[in-house]
Amino acid sequence: LGLKVAILQSLGVRDIARYLSRNPRLVSIDVERQMRPAVELLSSIPELEVGRVLEQLPTVGLNAEAIAPRIEYYRSLGVPRLGRFLSRHPPLLAYSLEANVQPKVAWLKEQGFGDVPTLLSRNPSLLSMPVEASLAPKLALLLGPLGRQIGDIEHFPRILNYSAEHLTLRHDFLAAAGKAGAHGLTRTYRSSTHTFATKLAKRSLGEFEAFVARRASTRGPHHRAADAFLARYEGEGAKDDQRRAAVAAARSRLDGLLEAARKAAPLPP
Repeated sequence: LGLKVAILQSLGVRDIARYLSRNPRLVSIDVERQMRPAVELLSSIPELEVGRVLEQLPTVGLNAEAIAPRIEYYRSLGVPRLGRFLSRHPPLLAYSLEANVQPKVAWLKEQGFGDVPTLLSRNPSLLSMPVEASLAPKLALLLGPLGRQIGDIEHFPRILNYSAEHLTLRHDFLAAAGKAGAHGLTRTYRSSTHTFATKLAKRSLGEFEAFVARRASTRGPHHRAADAFLARYEGEGAKDDQRRAAVAAARSRLDGLLEAARKAAPLPP
């Protein structure tokens, strides 16, 4: 066991106790016949974070027979920077190709996405989302009522990670402010609440909060809980905006002081 632990640590597995609790079979795994083939396969992929993959897939990660077909499929699909792709979302090496991955790839192509491999490399978690319950309705919403194009989604594929309620909420507030479609998806949905309301919609934060409250009053408790979580999350973004503004103001004051000092005591020629 000591040799196996040393190998795992050399590969970047940090919490050995947690790893062993999730994969007690490590005790009986043969180093040469089972461990070595999987480790060599994973290590052969440029940019792959082997330790991260093994931490998230403690059992499957050491099963070369299980992960080899998946690695070969993603490689044949043409996913750019394969190691980075797999490191960002290690469960990709555990998903069923026949029941999950291949049908979703086919569905994405059917929707008109031109470069599915690049789309997936930019948002690997797309392969974790159910089509009927998540991807299809959000795509229909974006391309229909929200007036976006496939190219917009290709540019910011993480838009499909947001809830339909959040997509609609921001779109409707911009529409009410006469700004519908004025900004790209990335800026519209990644901006903090403060930036979204004051910079993009050109309204006060209070107006947006009142708009959100009116929406929340007509929705169920689980939706209100989701909104509260999102508000807390985006509140941190607002604090970041304030910090950046404070830093910019401090730099401006410092530049002014330095300029005044230079004028008061000019350097000799």
